[in-house]
Amino acid sequence: MPIAFGKSNCLLDQARLVMDGVSLNVAKSIRYLGVEWDSHLSFTPPSKPHQGKGVVPLDLVDKAEWCIFQVSGLKLPTLDLLGNEVNPIDFDFPNDLHLSHPVDRRSLGFGSRLPCGDGLEIFTDGSAINGAVGGAFVVCYYGYVIHRGLGRLDDRNSVYQAELTAILKTCEWMVQKLTGTTVSLFSDSRSGLQTLVNPDNRSSLARSI
Repeated sequence: MPIAFGKSNCLLDQARLVMDGVSLNVAKSIRYLGVEWDSHLSFTPPSKPHQGKGVVPLDLVDKAEWCIFQVSGLKLPTLDLLGNEVNPIDFDFPNDLHLSHPVDRRSLGFGSRLPCGDGLEIFTDGSAINGAVGGAFVVCYYGYVIHRGLGRLDDRNSVYQAELTAILKTCEWMVQKLTGTTVSLFSDSRSGLQTLVNPDNRSSLARSI
């Protein structure tokens, strides 16, 4: 692949290379380590209209970047390109670990056991069904359901976020109703529990828990 610098005519008068008696074909672009290289080193893959892929208009790119900045940077609600409201409270923004002292980074341990129906046991779960995302928790006292909590998340949230939200809402309910009481909390979200174990996790949901 010839690389053109300035007014080089290497693209018009291409070099002819022969290796072991075989002429080498000249390529217009190559892909190396996942990056598209072309003769002008623009690192922009050539457009292919027949595949329906074109360049995104700059005004749309500008609006999208401004929307991201308002939500993630300024923490202000705004509208996306389709006119739908985007609210920062619907996102789990990563925390900057440099803003907290290592002593203040806490973690929660967990074990693996089945419920036994003794005392207070709370079960949490998060799921996505037919595009709807939500979380819930059920409080049992010696095997009898005494309270239920349900919550709907934005459809763009993940099941992982729903699982952590269910645990967070459970903790908030326990602080209000069961302060000083021993409670067993059960969750089937191993990824969520492993996040709580890591004191250096950047999840705002996990740190709230």
